[in-house]
Amino acid sequence: MLKGQWLREDSIYGAKYLEEDEYSDTYHNGLPAPYSFPSNEFTVSRFPNSKIVTAIHVHGNYLVPESIQDVVHTGFESALGDSELLKGTLDDISGVLSRVMKHKRS
Repeated sequence: MLKGQWLREDSIYGAKYLEEDEYSDTYHNGLPAPYSFPSNEFTVSRFPNSKIVTAIHVHGNYLVPESIQDVVHTGFESALGDSELLKGTLDDISGVLSRVMKHKRS
């Protein structure tokens, strides 16, 4: 799971600085191809202990988000870092986050 405003920073994708008119609301991160994210194929580079993401390398095609999950009110936003490896599926993201929060509270 990735979360945070940093997902809209062009440098995280290796993109050169773009002029204001080069950004697009068509893409979730505002970046044109080949940096459009989310993608059907990508690699995340991050520090394992701090969980700080150093780069996202987009290899595939832009993947239009089917839905945006409103998980702000679940309390996880302060309990989890900007990048987390979670066990589960996207179809059950609410259940996955509930289990993570239950485990963190115990």
